[in-house]
Amino acid sequence: MGIFGDVYWGKTSRSAEEKKTISAVQNKFEDLGKGWYRASCNVTIPDEVSVLRSFEIAKVQGDWQSLEIRKHRIRLLSDSITEAKYTDGVTLATLVDDHATLTAKLKQLEVKEKQEGVLLKEKQELEAKIAAYNAQDGTRTQIKNLESKIAALISEEQALKSAYQKEVDNPFNYFCQIKSEPGVSNYHGENFYIVADKNDFRIVGHHLSTPDKWQFVHHGGDIYSIKSAPGVRNFFGQNFYISHLPILNDRIPMTALVGTPDDSKNQWKFIRHGGDIYSIQAIRSVWGSDQYISSLLNQGFIIGSPTVQKWQLIKCEPSNTNIEQAKQNWEAKAAALKLANNDLETLRKALTATPADKAAWDARLAQVIALITALQTELNTLNTDFLNALKNTQAKPQTMPQVAKDSKGLVTQGALLGFVQPAGRLNAIETCEGNVQLSYFDRAGRMRQTNYDATADGKNAAFEQWIPDAQRACLNFSNSNSVATCSELQT
Repeated sequence: MGIFGDVYWGKTSRSAEEKKTISAVQNKFEDLGKGWYRASCNVTIPDEVSVLRSFEIAKVQGDWQSLEIRKHRIRLLSDSITEAKYTDGVTLATLVDDHATLTAKLKQLEVKEKQEGVLLKEKQELEAKIAAYNAQDGTRTQIKNLESKIAALISEEQALKSAYQKEVDNPFNYFCQIKSEPGVSNYHGENFYIVADKNDFRIVGHHLSTPDKWQFVHHGGDIYSIKSAPGVRNFFGQNFYISHLPILNDRIPMTALVGTPDDSKNQWKFIRHGGDIYSIQAIRSVWGSDQYISSLLNQGFIIGSPTVQKWQLIKCEPSNTNIEQAKQNWEAKAAALKLANNDLETLRKALTATPADKAAWDARLAQVIALITALQTELNTLNTDFLNALKNTQAKPQTMPQVAKDSKGLVTQGALLGFVQPAGRLNAIETCEGNVQLSYFDRAGRMRQTNYDATADGKNAAFEQWIPDAQRACLNFSNSNSVATCSELQT
């Protein structure tokens, strides 16, 4: 049943006189007992209404004499966003609209410059062949001198190649693991490695999945210091040397091998026994020179004693630049030998050439010169057109035209920047010099910064303009006497 109906209306503002009637959807009255009813309705408030009449009734029914209201409230059921789409278009002019033409000209220049280089090289080779043909006696002398030079280069190249291979095979150019030879054993058995005790300063022999590596510091001849490789640690930390301390055991002079930062007593002589197998003899030991790196049979310590034991040096990664330097020396000599052989081949062809070969060279030379002349004319034309277009671009202020103006006089300017060719996102920041700096990576992968001159200053007559920098020019010192003279000394 319905006792009354809810009425809602509002105004556009508090001072407005016109009432805006708001339609409502009346819900069914709910009997709560003891004469109380719940009355509700749903209403949608229009956008133009900012003041709402909170409660009013109409269409009263029944014979009741009074109305008591409690718990009256307005509850927001949902927010709604009105979406409106507007389509507006504007035609933007392109600043420096010949940028694409400049880019195309630049690519043409690049292609033709490469063609010019190929033709100039062929011209030089043809002239060398013709000159050698015209000077047979001089050519024979050059060939004789060049053959002597090549013989010397071959000998030097082979010597450097052997030296390179020797450095490759030399274990002292590598970080090495030092492993016991078969028959050498200690407390842990055979096939153990010389390693550093991480919690002590002693050198021990042990089986490890990743043995310690050692570096050899050369002191001349077969004399080296044994230094820990990067990452190898003991009680003192890293960068320690294998040294020895004197001990006396059953009247046999021995030394205990330890890792210490001091290298004054750390020199060892490596005596080769074939392959990478060495015995290692101490230099300047307190017991004399008959001390060798060896192991104790019933213990894990590595000691110095008169017992000669053999050790294998297992090469890992290079520890110095000796191999790379030897390789560079060999490759440089091999390149010089190849160049000399090429020169010799050219001279021999000229020496064995016939008059028909000479006529063919002359004809081809004339053809190449004509091609070079035509190509250089095209290059000069392209270069001149490019420079003129670039000067016109820099001389004309690149100002953006007005595209809109509102009622308050606010002007909107816009244009397409033909000289900005980004490969990704753009970043614009203001600078302390009154510019807007546009930063981006162009399509060639170069980092670019293009300025918009936003304020008037003494640097140029115009402002509120873009300063293109996409294409640039430079000096071309193409002749041996090309110079650039400054009219004023800039300080």
